[in-house]
Amino acid sequence: MLTCIPLVTLGIYLAYATQLFEKDKIAYVYDASVTLSRTMAAQVHSELRSLTDSILPMVAQYDPTVNKLTDQAKDLFSKQEKIALVSFFRRNERGTYDLGEVLKKDSEFDEFLSQNNELVKLLVARAKASGIAIKSLSKDSPYLLIAVSGEPKNQNTLPTPNASTFEKEVSATEGDELSLAKKNSIVFFIGVSQQIQDVFSGSSTFTSYLVGEDNTIEFRPSEDSITPRGQLKLSFFEDQSGSDIPEGTQEYGKGESALLASYSKVGVAGLKVISLVKKSTALSAGRELLIKSIYFFVMLFSATFIISIFASRGMTATLSNLYEASRAVARGQFNIQVPVTSNDEVGGLSQSFNQMAKEVSRLLDESGEKARMQNELKTAKTVQETLFPPRSATFGSVEINGFYEPASECGGDWWHYCEIGDYVFLWIGDATGHGAAAALITSAARSAASIIENLSEITPLQALQLINTAIHGTSKGKMMMTFFLAAINKFTGEMSYSNASHEFPYVLRNKRPLDKSDVEMLDKSNGPRLGYAVDSKYDQATLQLNQGDIVLFYTDGIPDLKDQTGKSWGERRYINAVLDSIGGDTLESFSEKIQGKIQAYRKDSPLVDDLTYFAIKFKDAA
Repeated sequence: MLTCIPLVTLGIYLAYATQLFEKDKIAYVYDASVTLSRTMAAQVHSELRSLTDSILPMVAQYDPTVNKLTDQAKDLFSKQEKIALVSFFRRNERGTYDLGEVLKKDSEFDEFLSQNNELVKLLVARAKASGIAIKSLSKDSPYLLIAVSGEPKNQNTLPTPNASTFEKEVSATEGDELSLAKKNSIVFFIGVSQQIQDVFSGSSTFTSYLVGEDNTIEFRPSEDSITPRGQLKLSFFEDQSGSDIPEGTQEYGKGESALLASYSKVGVAGLKVISLVKKSTALSAGRELLIKSIYFFVMLFSATFIISIFASRGMTATLSNLYEASRAVARGQFNIQVPVTSNDEVGGLSQSFNQMAKEVSRLLDESGEKARMQNELKTAKTVQETLFPPRSATFGSVEINGFYEPASECGGDWWHYCEIGDYVFLWIGDATGHGAAAALITSAARSAASIIENLSEITPLQALQLINTAIHGTSKGKMMMTFFLAAINKFTGEMSYSNASHEFPYVLRNKRPLDKSDVEMLDKSNGPRLGYAVDSKYDQATLQLNQGDIVLFYTDGIPDLKDQTGKSWGERRYINAVLDSIGGDTLESFSEKIQGKIQAYRKDSPLVDDLTYFAIKFKDAA
């Protein structure tokens, strides 16, 4: 695995890199070939323009009335080294062309003038259409045959020199009739250009051709390894021959015969330069790189394989010991230790295994202890649940409904109600924090309340002082508890209350609709938290309840409730929820609506504090 995976990875990388290199190389070849074709086309265009510029002065000396050149034109012809033949054809009344005077420097042109009537007809037709036509004299001849017309039908396709230039030259003679006769003539001139021959004869990676409008090869290199010497035409870019795109590239063929081709139009008589190179030749460097890479990979694999054999001997012995030790751990034997024989990664693994075995043994002991404590917490939770009264109760004209949900197994909130004489006592407190310690404080408060319930006459102030003494004696001032204690006369509705830094309850009068300005708070009494000091002083206040009035008691876990984003519910949302919940027929429906709004805001977010509230409603006196 250690040797095969890198080998496969490197193989995939090699294939990808080779493909990428091939694409990049082809793009480079295309760019180079297009540049070459463009350069050669520009050289051919320049040389052809030089040839045509050389013939125009002689055209101006042509006398169409006798179909002959003047002596001055003959003198110019003798001085032109690049012009080998000048011949005029004049259109007759039948619409055909008669051969006029011929000036030549080589007798081999006699055969051309007498035997190449078809070639002459072809060039006459092309010259009439575009103003100029170009054709090689023969496949092995260095001469280039050029025809210029005085009456082009499509001046837009006429290259330099264009029809207007030719017309300017021929109109230089006197008389409109003479000028018209010149315009109806076609002149042939055969030129030899050493520069054009050099362009297509130079050695290069690419094989370049000068191709005519009918894809006939007009010039080709002296050494040609792509097309046979007898092949007269090229089939490349036939579909682009009539296109306005001046240059382009394309791949032809498959396998070993595939060619990378580019073309560039000369801009004269439909000529274009085509450059070819065999794809296998262009990518030869890539194949050489691939072969060397394969050699390198084989050497790398062999070295890696040999090294892995020696390395595995020492590694497998330690791994075998680790395997046996892991099986012992699976059977529950955590006191096992593996010998550490090296300082490498395997030795470090052995040390880590030994530490893990010790840690697992320690964690098992701790897990047993935590399980025992968890069971004790469940027992404490069960015991604490007995401290709370039933959720709903009715004492004469006082109806009660409450809710409690702890944030952990044991909570620090506690609420209670009881009947002492003509009064219904209402108790609610919140110990510091939550958990087992807070639960002990609530137990102390409940124990004190049990004693107070058996007293025949007592006020909320007196009861609060007794609970403070009990909590301070239990926590020695280290744990404290906010508390609110109220007593309601069942017959008159008079409520007296005393507060030890607890949240002020809300008084919701029997008025509909009810808004925030109508909410009263029981804030006339307040004192230090229970357990703060044994001699803490408290006061007492009174309030008259009327028929249908509701009093809502709660702990700070309600406004501090958080949603899934950690945003607190807050006092404002809490009051709005309370106001929205008013309007039901029963106190139970009011309490359940508040609970529903709490759950809707909280959703599934964990509690950060205990949730405790209860509401009382004063009805008609019994």
